[in-house]
Amino acid sequence: MKSCIKKYLPGYLIPTLLGWGLLVMFFAAPSYLNAQKYPTRNYTMQDGLPGMSIQCIFKDSRGLLWIGTRTGLCTFDGKQFRVIGKPEGLNSTNIWSIAEDKNGDIWLGSIDDGVIRYDGLKFELYDQKRGLADNRIRVIEYSKKYDCIVAGSYKGFSKITRDTILNFPEPGENRKTIDVVGDITDMGEYLYILTYGYQNPVRFYPATNEYVSLAGRNGRYPKFSFGGLLTSNGDTVLSQNHVGVMIYKRDGSVIENSSMGQIFNMDEDNDGNLWIASWSYPGRTMAEGVFKYDGHTFTNYKDAFGITDKEIWTVLYDREQDILWIGTTNEGLFKVTFSGIEIYTPSMMGIPHQKLNDIYADSDDRIWITATDELVKMDRDGTFEYMDPHPRLSTFGEYWTFFHRKVWMNRDSVMIKAISVPPHRLSEFEEQIDFNYQYIVGDPPHSILFSNRFGLFNYNTLTGQRKFLGPEASARSRFSLMGKDTLLLYGWGSTVVSTKFRHESIEIDDSDLHLFTDREDPLNTRQVIRKDYTNWYASDTYGLWKSQGMKAERVFDADSLMGSDLTAICFGPKDHLIIGSNSGELSFAGYEKDTFRIFHTFSKEDGILGNSISWLYVCDRNKLWIGTNLGINVMNIDSLYLKGKAIIRTMNQEEGYTTLAAQKAVSDSKGNLWLTDRDQVVKLNRQKFLSQNNTPGKLVISGIEINNRPIASDIREQLNPWTWKHDQTLVLKSNENNITFFFKVLNYKNPGKDRFRHFLEGFDKQWSTYEESGKIAYSNLPSGTYTLHVEGINLQSLNSPETAIIPFKILTPWWQLWYIRLAFIAAILLGIHLYINNIRKGKKQKHEMEKTMAELQIKALQAQMNPHFIFNSINGIQYYILDNKTDKVLGYLSDFSKVVRTTMEHTSRKWILVSEEIEFLSSYLRLEQMRFPDKFEFDIRWLGNDSQPEAVQIPPMTIQPFVENSIRHGFNAITHMGNIGVTFEMPEENLVKITVTDNGKGRPEGAEQPSGFLAETRKHSGSLTSERIRLLNTPENPGRFRVTYTDLSEDGMRTGLKVELWLPAKLG
Repeated sequence: MKSCIKKYLPGYLIPTLLGWGLLVMFFAAPSYLNAQKYPTRNYTMQDGLPGMSIQCIFKDSRGLLWIGTRTGLCTFDGKQFRVIGKPEGLNSTNIWSIAEDKNGDIWLGSIDDGVIRYDGLKFELYDQKRGLADNRIRVIEYSKKYDCIVAGSYKGFSKITRDTILNFPEPGENRKTIDVVGDITDMGEYLYILTYGYQNPVRFYPATNEYVSLAGRNGRYPKFSFGGLLTSNGDTVLSQNHVGVMIYKRDGSVIENSSMGQIFNMDEDNDGNLWIASWSYPGRTMAEGVFKYDGHTFTNYKDAFGITDKEIWTVLYDREQDILWIGTTNEGLFKVTFSGIEIYTPSMMGIPHQKLNDIYADSDDRIWITATDELVKMDRDGTFEYMDPHPRLSTFGEYWTFFHRKVWMNRDSVMIKAISVPPHRLSEFEEQIDFNYQYIVGDPPHSILFSNRFGLFNYNTLTGQRKFLGPEASARSRFSLMGKDTLLLYGWGSTVVSTKFRHESIEIDDSDLHLFTDREDPLNTRQVIRKDYTNWYASDTYGLWKSQGMKAERVFDADSLMGSDLTAICFGPKDHLIIGSNSGELSFAGYEKDTFRIFHTFSKEDGILGNSISWLYVCDRNKLWIGTNLGINVMNIDSLYLKGKAIIRTMNQEEGYTTLAAQKAVSDSKGNLWLTDRDQVVKLNRQKFLSQNNTPGKLVISGIEINNRPIASDIREQLNPWTWKHDQTLVLKSNENNITFFFKVLNYKNPGKDRFRHFLEGFDKQWSTYEESGKIAYSNLPSGTYTLHVEGINLQSLNSPETAIIPFKILTPWWQLWYIRLAFIAAILLGIHLYINNIRKGKKQKHEMEKTMAELQIKALQAQMNPHFIFNSINGIQYYILDNKTDKVLGYLSDFSKVVRTTMEHTSRKWILVSEEIEFLSSYLRLEQMRFPDKFEFDIRWLGNDSQPEAVQIPPMTIQPFVENSIRHGFNAITHMGNIGVTFEMPEENLVKITVTDNGKGRPEGAEQPSGFLAETRKHSGSLTSERIRLLNTPENPGRFRVTYTDLSEDGMRTGLKVELWLPAKLG
C-alpha cells in the first residue's frame, strides 16, 4: 500500500532539520481493524462427516463428540469420524438434537422419525406408533432430577421415559398449540421450553406433569425464541424473535442486542464469555457470524475463524479442552483451538501481496513489521499504520546532495536515480520501486533503527523525528548496536564495525568501516548478543565467537562438544550461554574458572521437537522458548538446574502454530511473544499457553480383537458397550489367548502428541516405553489372571489421563486343570500299575505254568523211572533169592516198598517233611548199596539249629537226582570206597540249604554241569530239577533258590563234587 502524506521540505531548512532530526508525521494512513486469525480446523465430508449440514454437536460424559447432520449421525474421537447408520441399526439420518441420560445412553431427536435411544449396542425407537405426538423432533433435553427426556416438536412437547410417553398439550385439551422449534433448558425443578407460538417461554414441571406459559408478563419475554441458555452466574439468555438476544440479568436488568441474526444455539466458555451462533441465509440482511459477548461487547469472530457460510447453526464450547466447535449448514464443522495463538497475515494488515521480513516490539507495546514495500506499525488497539515513503526518499536525496559523502559500497541504479529525482516526480518514482524493508532493532531509549534498500534510518517513536543515517546497512543482512554510537554489521561474510555511523561530517569516508584486528572476525554470523561489554556471535559455519573492543576470537569448549553450525544464542541462568545449532542441538555453556565448558546438551532424542533450531528466548519465568523447523519447545530451566531433569513441552501445527520459518522472537511488556516468517505474524500469549486448561482427554479402550478377529458377541456382552470394560473380570476361553487391545485418548486439541505405554500385570516384567501407537498385541498368553494397565502422556501439556485398567482371565485348558491333571496322573499311575501287575501276573502265570510243566515232566519221569527202578530192584531181589540170602531179601523188599510207596505219594504232594525226605533218601541209598555192594557209603545229617526235621517242609523229589548222579557217574570205575554225604541246614527262615558231596571222580574237564555226563534219562531229570528249583523263585527274589556245583580237587587232581541246593522251606 502506498500512502498517504507526502511532504517536501525547502532546501534552506535541510541543514537545520538534519541537525536535530527531520520531524515528519509519517504515520497518517487510515486504520484497519485488527482482524486476527485464530487456529481453526474445518472438517468436511472429505474428513469423514456424513454431511455438511451440522444440526447439533454434543459431548457425552465419556468425552466422545457426537455430531448430528441432516444426512446422518457420527462420532469424533479427535482423529477420525465414525458414521453410525444402518449397519449399526440406525435407520434415521436427519438428527437435530442429542442428549444423554444417567445410564450413559444416548438419545437422538430426528426431524423425520421421532426419538431414538441408543445403549451402545442397539437402537430403540419412540415414534407416533408408540404414542409420540409428532415424529418431527427439533430438540430434546434430559432432566437429570426426574430422569426423563423432554422432546419438542411442531405439535408440542413430550415427556419420555423408557416405558412411557406423555404428550403436552394432551389430545383434546382446549389450549393453544405449542410449536417447540426452539431450545429446551434443564433448570432443575422445571425445564424452560422455548416456542415459536405465542406462549413463549413455557415452564414444564416433570414432577407434576404441569406446564405454564410465561408469555405476556409485562412484555418481558420475546414472542418466540429459538435458542436459550442459563449462564454460570444465573443470567438467562433467550434469542429474540428473528434477530439478536435478550439477556435477563440476575439483578433484574435486561440487555438487548438486535445486531445479530437469528439465534438457534449458544454456549458459555470457562471465562464466562458467551459464544453465539448467528444464522442468516442468502438474500437476508441479518448479521450472520459467531459472536462473542464478554459482558460488555458483542464481537463477531466469523472472519477471524475463516468462516464464509452465512448459515451458522450451532456452537458447543468444550470447557475441558478449551475448544469452540461451530456447526454450519454448508461448510461443515469448525474447530477453534484457544491455545494462546493469534495470526496476522499480510492481507489482514492491508498489504496482501507483500512478504514479511522482520519484527520488533518497542517499549510501548507497539509492534513494528518490515515488509517488501512497507514498514508497518501495529498499535495497542490493534490498528495498522504505514510509513509514507515520500519523506524518506526526499531526505535520502538531500543527504547525498548536501554531504557529498564517499561510500565504501557501490550504489545501484535505483539509488543513483533516487538522488536526482525532482520533488514533483517522487510520487511517480515511488510507485515504480520496492523499498525492500529488511531488519529492524531498538535504538534506546525511544527510537528504532530500520533498513531498506536505500540504507539505515532512525525513527523516534515519541517525537516522530527521523534521520537517514547512511547507506551502510543497505548492503548488509543484519545489524546490531554495540553501545550508543557503534554499529555492528554482520551476516554472510565478514563482520564489520562502524564507529561513526551517527556522525554527520562530510569528511567521512570508507575508513569508518573496520574489520576486527588481525582480520580475525566472525564469518557468516546469524545472531549477536551483548553483555558486560562483550559481544557473543553465533556463526553457522565457524561456531562461537566473542569480542571485546576490536579484538575477536573464536571460543572452543574444553571437551570439543560444540558444533560449528550455530544459529541462535541467548543468556540463561548463572550467565550461562544457551546455544542452538542448525543440526538441532541445544547447549548450555559457560566458564568454569577459566575454562569454557558445555554443561548440558539436548537434541531431539531428549524430547526436542525439530532438527534445526531457529531462535531462542528466555522469559522472566525461567522458561526457555526454542523455535525449530517443526515448532516451539518450552523448557523448564528451573527443573534443569535444580533437579538435573529437563521438562520440555512442545507446540506445532496441532495447536495452530504454523510460523515454522521464523528466525526471531520478540516480547512485549505483557509477556506475549511475537514472531514472523514471510507469510504471517504470530502473537503467542505465553501465559495462556502455559496455564491454559490442559485437562487431559479420557484414555479409553476403543476395541479388542481375539485371535486376530473382532471380539465375539458372547464376549462383547460381558463388556460395557461404551468403554469396553468389564464390571469385574473379563473371562476368556483357553484358546482365546491371542489378544489385541486398541486404545486412544479423546483429545481434540493435539491427538498427535499423545504417547502411550502399557504393563500387563501377570506377564510383563516392566512398563513398556512411551510410543505413539494405540495398539497392544499379546500372543499365546498362558492361562492365568491378568490386569492390563495403559498410561498416556501428552507432549504439549505433559499431563496424563487416568490410567485405563482392564482385568481379564484366560481359563485353564481342561487338560491343565489341577483335578484333571491329578486324574490324568492317577490314570497313568493306574495304567502303569495295571501294566506292571499284568506283567507280573503274566510272569507269575508263566512261572506257574513252567512250574506245573516241570512238575508234570518230573511226574512223567517218575512214571518212567518206576518201571526201570522196579526192574533193577526186582533183579536184585531175584539175585538174593537165588543166592538164598533170605535176610537181605527181606531188607531189600522193605526198602524197595518204601521207595516205591514214597515216590508214588510224593508225586501228588508239593511239600514233604525233611524227615520224610531223609527216610526216602536212606531207603533209596540202601537199595543202591545192595545193587553195588561195597561200592560206597553214605551219611545223611540234619544240621538245623532249633528246628527239627519233623517240623520243616521242603519240595519233594529234588535231592534224589543229585544223589543218583554221584552213584552213577561219580563212583563209576573208581578203585576206592565211595562216600556220599548229605546235610540239611537252615541258614535263615524259610530257606533250607542241602549239600550233596561225593568223593568220586568229579566232572570231566570242560563239562559245565553234571547233566552233561548223565544218561539221557538222568540228564533230563537233573535239568528238570534245576529248572524246577529256578521256578521256585519269585520276580522279587529271582536268585534266592538255586543249585551250585563245586569241583573238589587235591594236588591238581579232581577228588569229587559238591552240589549245593537252596530250597524254600516252611514250618509245620
